Amino acid sequence: MNAPLYPFQADAIARAGNGEQVYLGFDPGLGKSRTALEIAAKRKAARVLVICPASGRYVWEAETRKWTGHRATMITDVSGLRQMRGPGIFVISYGLLSLRDSPFVSTIAKGEPFDMTVIDEAAAVKNAKANRTKAILVKMLPKLGYVLPLSGTPAPNHAGELYPILKALYPAAIETASGTPMLQWQFEDVFCKVVEKRFGGGRAIRTIEGSKNLPDLKRRIDPFMIRVRKEDVLKDLPPIRYDTVPLPVQPVQVPSLPAGMSDEDFLKYLSGVGGDEHVMRLRRILGEAKVLPAADWINDLMESLPAKRKVLVFAHHKSVINNLVVGLANWSPVVLTGASNAAERTHAVDMFLTRPWHRIFIGNIQAAGTGLTLVGPDCACSDVVFVEASYAVGDNVQAAARVHRIGQRDAVVARFLTAHGTIDDRIQDILARKAQDFSELFN
Repeated sequence: MNAPLYPFQADAIARAGNGEQVYLGFDPGLGKSRTALEIAAKRKAARVLVICPASGRYVWEAETRKWTGHRATMITDVSGLRQMRGPGIFVISYGLLSLRDSPFVSTIAKGEPFDMTVIDEAAAVKNAKANRTKAILVKMLPKLGYVLPLSGTPAPNHAGELYPILKALYPAAIETASGTPMLQWQFEDVFCKVVEKRFGGGRAIRTIEGSKNLPDLKRRIDPFMIRVRKEDVLKDLPPIRYDTVPLPVQPVQVPSLPAGMSDEDFLKYLSGVGGDEHVMRLRRILGEAKVLPAADWINDLMESLPAKRKVLVFAHHKSVINNLVVGLANWSPVVLTGASNAAERTHAVDMFLTRPWHRIFIGNIQAAGTGLTLVGPDCACSDVVFVEASYAVGDNVQAAARVHRIGQRDAVVARFLTAHGTIDDRIQDILARKAQDFSELFN
């Protein structure tokens, strides 16, 4: 830990190290993991638990080794439960804590206390009803010690998503004038645009269509939220610009969707956790309809770029990724999907960062959208292309941030490709606008 710290990192370390309860709301690429490890060292935390997405486990392993000189213990199955004893840094994924009657949750809840816990990508605990949220912020909380949440996207969709973290870690932010804590519905009524909607003539359903009263909320969370934006600390790093690019596609028949929805309701329907078969089929049909014209468009883009420039491409379906690999073969693309093991993941990133002939990185958003840095001294990459974007806006913001990081010296442009003349035009336009507007709550 001898490398110089940025002033904003030093400030966060001093505050958390001296006992303040804080949330590291650093933009992606500003060194949250290093800052967290420095905080653990300042607090003399002997036992540290890191909770992160599965794709981030190996990042934490590498960061721990880089900044502390020690190895982190990876908890990947029940056999690892015996390893969560004594001093050390232990890394576990949200997935293992989301299991019903998870043995990992019960072991931590009954076991030796931790001195400090890092909740990486803490927006993962935005839903109070989710198993992972109840496990981390309720069942395990008494054994977690000092809890440090980290995320560049603390509330991706609306202010109500902050409630579970605030209730557990900073209840002063949810107090009423009389000093009593708000219930979640009360917090949402104050800080969210809440409406009652009827679908198909059924009973009214409470829905949230955005945030409100943000100045008051910002005042409440200001002592807790250490929000650092790239443009505040890296004056030569411009913000990301999000655009849409229409592609000519053959006529395509898509599943019928509910009519008359607002943009908010439409996006909520598309990103619903229920796994609606029409939505899944729609996404696949649109992705496959776009893939060949997308390859043509990316080839044209590559031709127009300087010889050393590289491009980051995101897709979702295996068939789409396979066709992109074939269509973009002239640029020797490297590929990272959910099927890639740890060695393949490391190799793909290394090849893209260090080999000039690998000029395209094709990634699945779930596998490559977080935890990676895809820009460096030998890798000039500032163009991001979404052939298939996520219907969850925060996923796209995080994915584009793989190249919007420390070391980037160019303006970053993220382009959402649309199957022109179809419902995809509306979908991608909403996603691009939402991504561009994301910073309003926290800026």
